[in-house]
Amino acid sequence: MEAVEQGAFDPNQTIPSPSQKPLQVLYAGNLGVGQAIEDIVPQLAQRLGDRVKFRIIGGGAGADALRERVAAMGLDNVVVEPPVSREALIGAYQAADVLFLHLNTLPSLNSVLPSKLFEYAATGKPIWAGLPGYSACFVQREIENAAVFEPGSVESAVKVLESLTIGITPRQRFVAKWRRDKIMDAMVNEVKMLVNHEA
Repeated sequence: MEAVEQGAFDPNQTIPSPSQKPLQVLYAGNLGVGQAIEDIVPQLAQRLGDRVKFRIIGGGAGADALRERVAAMGLDNVVVEPPVSREALIGAYQAADVLFLHLNTLPSLNSVLPSKLFEYAATGKPIWAGLPGYSACFVQREIENAAVFEPGSVESAVKVLESLTIGITPRQRFVAKWRRDKIMDAMVNEVKMLVNHEA
């Protein structure tokens, strides 16, 4: 289980006003088989046209395929960038209107919970996520102002995008619940209880 890193993002700092047009959508993370970003973002960008601009930050096996598809489709609303420093990444979060996340449709990913969710949620930004199984249920239960769609489905993604409120949604309860130091303290207490019981 992942956790929110204390101090990773300050929701009280000044945040730029959301763009009116196009909507600035950011994906920051690995570009691999598990994410299948190259299978969903180009199609979404083509479908939504000048309503959105995707900024993709990351590296991995799917990066070249993503660039090739963007070029082949002649898309000017998708920018693919290499990984950046932590400081630059926080700046990218601040500049975005919506944070995007996607998992592949592989059955093995039905029980996966992406660690990126915790970082995204801590920013307070709207989350647009193509997720299956457990991760979809987790987001719907735990994270406010997050729209979940069926992985790989452009129709589903476009439909739920309209449900997002563009702006900052304070998620203090989520951050308090999933802070790394709080989880570690709970684990230490569990170990102590186990040791005392065995003794």
